[in-house]
Amino acid sequence: RPQFLLACPLLRQQVPLSSRLPRFNHVSWRSEGGHDGDFQSRKSGNHTSHEHDTMLFICQVAITIGSLNLNNFSLEKSTTYSTALAKLFGDESLKLDIIALQEIIKNSSESPMENIIDLMNSSSARCEWGYKQSEYAGLGGKGKEHFGLLWRTSKVKHHETLQLDLKKLRNTYTRRPSVDVLEIEEKKLLAVINVHLKYPGVPTEWKKHAKRLSAGENCCCHSCSRLKSEIKHLPMVAEIAKDQIKGKCITTILIGDFNLEPHHPWFTDLQKKHRPLNAQPTNFLKSLPRVYDNIWVEVGKAKGIPAMVFDSSEAISNHKLVYSSVTISGQTRI
Repeated sequence: RPQFLLACPLLRQQVPLSSRLPRFNHVSWRSEGGHDGDFQSRKSGNHTSHEHDTMLFICQVAITIGSLNLNNFSLEKSTTYSTALAKLFGDESLKLDIIALQEIIKNSSESPMENIIDLMNSSSARCEWGYKQSEYAGLGGKGKEHFGLLWRTSKVKHHETLQLDLKKLRNTYTRRPSVDVLEIEEKKLLAVINVHLKYPGVPTEWKKHAKRLSAGENCCCHSCSRLKSEIKHLPMVAEIAKDQIKGKCITTILIGDFNLEPHHPWFTDLQKKHRPLNAQPTNFLKSLPRVYDNIWVEVGKAKGIPAMVFDSSEAISNHKLVYSSVTISGQTRI
């Protein structure tokens, strides 16, 4: 365990914290009673004039979070690419802590992800991974589509899976978003909202629709109208997640395949409380590069460096892995 320091503005010096305090990446301190004083005298019990002061710690926890649309990842496809994906997800150079997955096709009792999880948790693996697969989210191109979530158990603990109130969403989504609450380093709660929004246009005409939408134009076809509605309801999804775990400080992150560039005007409402981290194309089509896969972090509660894109094999998926280092901020009283 690293040594943590207590910043005391009045003395302009740093005093080592007790090893009994929780583990944070960054810690600062101030008295809730509004008083500055010698921390050592408080610790020894000589401080009597402000006995009921408490300490407020501003803590920051850093994680690396990624997302990949697996492109109709069926049991048959898993047989061929399980080893390659297990190697990608466990790549220590990427240092991924959380991985959100889309387009997992489960048409039988066996999950296409089972072999991958076994490989990632084999005796030769350097760390242990947890996995949660969502309930049926919607009908994909090749069958029943599900979301998946991987997390590094040494840093992340699965807290709970939220069931979204469909009445409030009015059956807006073609694929119902999956919301998992994770506990980061035993202190911060993070709601990972995994999404795969409606595809713009019919498959044979998607390039025409994509070019029109990328230029900031509107499209009145059914699929684009549906996509617009799904995007407009994303802020409500985040609020529903917060409402369902009232009384707890939680940070929301929306992640996955949004099927639209983040600069489009349809994202105006979402941009009021969340910011996208990715600005790089995540598809393999050089003639029409698209920034569809993204990570949106909650403003004021999380910050992230510009997302990076990993060029995995196009044979595995027509999407690339997008990932970023995200710092979650919050307060803890001791």
